[in-house]
Amino acid sequence: MGDSYQASHILVKHEGSRRKASWKDPEGKVIATRTRDEAVAILAGFIDRLRPLSGATLERLFAEIAAEHSDCGSAQEGGSLGTFQSGQMMPAFEEATAALAVGGLSGLVDTDSGTHIILRTGPKGYRASHILVKHEGSRRKASWKDPEGAQIAVRSRDQAAQMLEAWSAELRAIGEPQALHAKFGEIARVESDCGSAQDGGDLGFFEHGQMMPAFEEATASLPVGGMSPLVDTDSGTHIILRTA
Repeated sequence: MGDSYQASHILVKHEGSRRKASWKDPEGKVIATRTRDEAVAILAGFIDRLRPLSGATLERLFAEIAAEHSDCGSAQEGGSLGTFQSGQMMPAFEEATAALAVGGLSGLVDTDSGTHIILRTGPKGYRASHILVKHEGSRRKASWKDPEGAQIAVRSRDQAAQMLEAWSAELRAIGEPQALHAKFGEIARVESDCGSAQDGGDLGFFEHGQMMPAFEEATASLPVGGMSPLVDTDSGTHIILRTA
């Protein structure tokens, strides 16, 4: 599978567009008489408003402008095209998107559809792996390793912490990111009390609000490749590795 991208765009059609109709102009009467230079002038005005902004403020205004002015049906989604794979969009559009960092705003991009500006977007969430050790304070005192919870029920939080600190020390001694990730997965598969152990502790991608607040806050504070100190939640005690 090729690369994938997430982006929003604002499209202004003009007399050179392959299809001279849009939700705004179903008969294409305005589009058929709009020159490319006029389309460029419209988009340049939007760029002037958007360039000083960044982050959520940029995304919000971009979506507002797209919803009102874009000639693409994606206007109803604030210009969002969701995720698309390499080869699904026209080459000029894909090349311009690929050249942007997440959060980046393009200049003018011409395709057979018309003239665009593109905002490259990305997942609004996190990906992480973890090693969980349950103990007597865990909300659910059972795991794949201890289905009856006999060991978990008598394990103190301090004992759980000692186990995790020992693995953490071993992991922090590994300097190479891929080796760290591999070793983290090895330990998780054998030792973690979470069902994610079968995937080396990988929790996949999760969005804001899907995890317990302490877990999400700890993950959000880490750079990609960073490993957390001990993190306590209702499930038990964790160490977290933030992944790409």
